[in-house]
Amino acid sequence: MRTKRIQNNQIMCESEKKGFSKIIRTMPWLYSPILQELKDREGETLCDVACGDGYLLELINEKYPNLKLNGVDIDKDFIKNAKKNLSFNFKKMDAFKMKDQFDIITLNLALHHFDNPRKLIKHLLSTAKKALIISDQLRPETETELHQRLEKRKKFVGNNETDYYDENEKESILEAYSESEIKRIFKDFNCKMKFIDNDYYKRFVCVIDKEDLNKRFGLN
Repeated sequence: MRTKRIQNNQIMCESEKKGFSKIIRTMPWLYSPILQELKDREGETLCDVACGDGYLLELINEKYPNLKLNGVDIDKDFIKNAKKNLSFNFKKMDAFKMKDQFDIITLNLALHHFDNPRKLIKHLLSTAKKALIISDQLRPETETELHQRLEKRKKFVGNNETDYYDENEKESILEAYSESEIKRIFKDFNCKMKFIDNDYYKRFVCVIDKEDLNKRFGLN
């Protein structure tokens, strides 16, 4: 069963933020699905929603330097650090209050923080001119599978002795949506969905093309 955080407007405490920013850089597979979907989009504007400290944007800039990058996050500390370390355009903002439009909207490792994901997707589609790309981890279906994946991931990440990993990794996975839930959430959005399983981490990436979506509903 999926667990929920008590306060959506305070996703992490201070100690979690520090641990997250450090450990996330040891997990490249968390970002590769979105990076792969950005091919042939040079020169377009992109906004990463729930951008954290901007690490995904940093990776995007390395791979696609001609994209015009922006990031928004509701957490003031993440935005402060992002502005300090990176030269992209960052704003502290609630995702549901976004009004500016961008060619591409990305949402990585954050869908599970929202209890009404379909409402969020609809709103982000209203701000995306060309495409909305969403990726997140998936919750294992059984407790046995959960523990197996956690143990395997420790060997790859190499941080199995840190308090942050032991205390937060299981909680993070349990907050995620399962594969069946994700299929229901994205139903009728006419999206290109891909499920990725590398044995120690299962995730999905979904691309919603605005032109295809508009054609389906006769909005062109």
